[in-house]
Amino acid sequence: MAKIYQKSFPGGKNAGFTLIELLVVVLIIGILAAVAVPQYQKAVEKSRAAQGIQMLGSIYEAQKLWYLQMGGNINNSGVNEWEDLSIDLPCNSKGTSGPADNHVLTCNSNFFTYTLGGTGGGGRVWYQNWAFHPNAVTPDYVLGTEEDKTFFCCSSEAQKCRNIGMTKPRGKDYASGVPCYY
Repeated sequence: MAKIYQKSFPGGKNAGFTLIELLVVVLIIGILAAVAVPQYQKAVEKSRAAQGIQMLGSIYEAQKLWYLQMGGNINNSGVNEWEDLSIDLPCNSKGTSGPADNHVLTCNSNFFTYTLGGTGGGGRVWYQNWAFHPNAVTPDYVLGTEEDKTFFCCSSEAQKCRNIGMTKPRGKDYASGVPCYY
């Protein structure tokens, strides 16, 4: 009866794998997965951050163009609506926050919440735009722009910024006190 269920090759050798062989294969696949999944997650996050940086760059350029069209006074923080800018943002929703004379425009997308015109030491600063990942309430990290269109990352966990390729220390964010990196 046992011979009915056994497959055999010509010459009498049994086909199939032993339990030990199968366990070794499963173990090797598990080790490979344990190494590959974190690397894959880092690559995905780096890609999302690149998208955020690209969008911040587009916002920066659109803002600069708007200010030049309005007389060249880029110190005047007059952009009041996203629609003032010549840019099409992939927003799921748009809004404003803060007082009417110093409000901040927000755009919620799939991976970031973008804000236009953050507040600097002396009030609203035209170039200071932010991308909060995944949202502004509990961000893992925040991307920002400098006046010269340099991008930086701020996070209470430095590894989050390092994972997206920003490793050079910039100092601490003036508002939150968390470390930032270029």
